[in-house]
Amino acid sequence: MIKSKTTQYSYDVLVIATGSHPNFNSIPGLQEGADNFYTLEGAIKLRDKLVDMKKGKILITIDVPHKCPAAPLELALMLEDYFSKRGIKDDITIKYTYPIGRIHSLQPVSAWAEPEFEKRNIEFESFFNVESVDPQRKVVMTMDGEEHSYDLLISIPSHEGAPVVVNSGLGDEIGFIPTDRYTLKMAGSDNIYVVGDATNLPISKAGSTAHYQTEALVPNIVNRVKGLPETHRYNGKVACFLENSLEDASMITFDYHTPPKPVATSDFLHWFKLVYGELYWLNARGIL
Repeated sequence: MIKSKTTQYSYDVLVIATGSHPNFNSIPGLQEGADNFYTLEGAIKLRDKLVDMKKGKILITIDVPHKCPAAPLELALMLEDYFSKRGIKDDITIKYTYPIGRIHSLQPVSAWAEPEFEKRNIEFESFFNVESVDPQRKVVMTMDGEEHSYDLLISIPSHEGAPVVVNSGLGDEIGFIPTDRYTLKMAGSDNIYVVGDATNLPISKAGSTAHYQTEALVPNIVNRVKGLPETHRYNGKVACFLENSLEDASMITFDYHTPPKPVATSDFLHWFKLVYGELYWLNARGIL
C-alpha cells in the first residue's frame, strides 16, 4: 500500500518508474556557474549562449551517474561541427573532461571517440573531478587542487532518484531502488517492479533501457494476472545512438553479456535518430 499525506492507494502489482533527476546542488557553485542541457529551461538558455558565442573556452564537466551516458561525448563532437560550420572553430576551445581514466565509462565507446577528439582538436582530460565552481572568477576547482578557467561551463551533474523514492526509504543512498537484474522486481518484494532510471542496475540510464525492460515486464504481469508463471527475463539490453556531428552518427547495442561495439558512422543513422525521437512519443501516447 502507498501512503501519502491525504490518500492511500491499494494495489496488487506496483510498477515504479519514477526516473532520475539532476542534482545541481551537489557541488558548491555549480547551480550558479554552469549551464546544462538536461532540463528544458537549461537547454534553451544554453542554446542562446552558443548562438551568441564567437570566441572563448567551453569547458564540459561530468559527474556520475547521469542519464544518457553518451550525451556529453555527442555534445563535444556536435559543438566542434557547429562552430566549424560557422567558420569560427579556431576562435573556440572545447575541453571535455571525465572523472575516470578514460573519456567514457564504456571502454569501446571511449576508444571510438578519442581518435575523433584528437583529429578534430577537441581537448580532453580524464580523472577530472570537480570540487567547486567559482562563478565570479569563472573557474572550476578540482579535487587535485587545480584551477581551470572557462568562458562557458557546461556541466552534467550527478543524477539521483526521485524525491518520492528518497523520502520513502525504498532507495539506496542516492535514491535508486535495489532491483533484480532479470525479473525487475524490487529486492525483497514479489509484487513490486522497477523500470528505467529508477533502478540501481549497472546499465545505462536511458530511454531504450526502459523500452527493452517492458518487453519482459509486460508479459510477466499479464501472465501473473492469468495465474501463469512469469517466464520472461530482462537481459540488460540497451541501444544508443552516438552523434558524431550535426550530420552523421554511430550506434551501439549491448546487454549484460555482450559489450558495445560502435558501428561505422553514417548520415542514415543520424536521420534515424531524429525520426526515432518523433516515433518515441507517438509510441508512448499509444498512437503507434
